[in-house]
Amino acid sequence: MCAGGTPDGRGIARPRSRRRHCRLAEEDPSKADLVKLRFFAGLSLPQAAAVLGISPTTADRHWAYARAWLYNELRREE
Repeated sequence: MCAGGTPDGRGIARPRSRRRHCRLAEEDPSKADLVKLRFFAGLSLPQAAAVLGISPTTADRHWAYARAWLYNELRREE
């Protein structure tokens, strides 16, 4: 997705959001996948955990990390 959007051409709508998501994907692909499923696909945490094959508890920890990471990225760009 980072190189040119999704195969269907939709990708992430805003370039800055895409850049942040790509940086997270470079650092931790599994957490970036969780963000994609939760934020962009609209799945619940248990649904995303099932898709990724991880426990809901692990998904919750990954989600908390990803949110904090993205928040720090937003603050850094201000």
